[in-house]
Amino acid sequence: MPQKVANRRPFAKKLRAAKERLEEREVIMSDRLVGAHRQTALKELHGWAEVLERDAIRKTYHFADFPAAWGFMNQVALLAEKTGHHPEWFNDLGRVEVILYTRNNDAVTQADIDFAHRLDQMAPLHDR
Repeated sequence: MPQKVANRRPFAKKLRAAKERLEEREVIMSDRLVGAHRQTALKELHGWAEVLERDAIRKTYHFADFPAAWGFMNQVALLAEKTGHHPEWFNDLGRVEVILYTRNNDAVTQADIDFAHRLDQMAPLHDR
C-alpha cells in the first residue's frame, strides 16, 4: 500500500499545477478589451482589424500555395491546443483568414491579442 500513496503524490502535484495554470489562463481571458486599451492593443498588431458584426478581430494571411497555408494552420493548431485558445478560420488555397475572440466572454480579451502576436511570429514576413 505505501507504494500507491507514493504514486498519488506526483499525480496530486501535477493536478495542482494544472489547476493553477487553468486559473491563470481564466484570469487572463476574463477581461474584455474595450475603449483606449483595445485601440492601443490593435495598433500593436499589423493587419488585424475589428470584425464589424461581432466582438472579434480578424486577419488574412497569404501563402504561395495550399501546402504552405496548411502548414501554417498545423502550427496554429498545435499552439491552440497548447494554450487552450482556439481560433475560427477559413482556408482557400493560399489564403487563411483567422478570427479571434474569447468564447467564455464572447469578446476580445488580452488572450486574443497575445495569440495574434504569436500567429504573426509564425506568419510569412510579408504578413507580419
